[in-house]
Amino acid sequence: MFNVSRSTGLNALLFCSSLLLTSQAYAFDLNGAWATGTDQCKQVFVKKGDKISFAQFSEEFGGGFIADGNDVRSKTDRCTIRSRKETGDTIDFQAACASEIMATSINLRLKILDANTVYRIFTDPAMAGMELTFYRCSMQLLSQWQRDSSKRRIVVPKPCFVIGPIGDANGATRGYADWLLDEIIAPSLRRTFQNSPSTLTEGRLK
Repeated sequence: MFNVSRSTGLNALLFCSSLLLTSQAYAFDLNGAWATGTDQCKQVFVKKGDKISFAQFSEEFGGGFIADGNDVRSKTDRCTIRSRKETGDTIDFQAACASEIMATSINLRLKILDANTVYRIFTDPAMAGMELTFYRCSMQLLSQWQRDSSKRRIVVPKPCFVIGPIGDANGATRGYADWLLDEIIAPSLRRTFQNSPSTLTEGRLK
């Protein structure tokens, strides 16, 4: 029989607890709303009470996602994180995702730049140069903007359709399509028509 003293058992328990707390302390908090630009937060997201959702025409202004525990969603997809591995400033996820037209499993890698900035890394060499930076949106500023905007006239945008291949969720075609829409087409339209009240930048990119 083993004779383990009460103090020895207590020390072992405290040691295991300290390891658990340490691992939790260094886990990056991804919860919140993230946009591809801090100036886009007020156009991409809306806040109702404690709930965050996407604005009606958010895709016009840029990409983004909302993370709540293991639930991560974009405007068109909803994902459940199955596994997460954090190594230094890099986080690897495996997630099961579903949209209106398909369900798939994806691998996602993020690089932590700071507490409120992450950088999506594509491991496929064919997608080199298509990386995206996401910024955590301030919910306090979002609430303030919504209070101010409620006093403004609402302009209903006109649609602008972008047609192209989609491909698989983990494929180079999907990565290139997302990069082309979020980083090239949408910003170009906003810059070109930003001073015109009735232009394509008030429209929806689909």
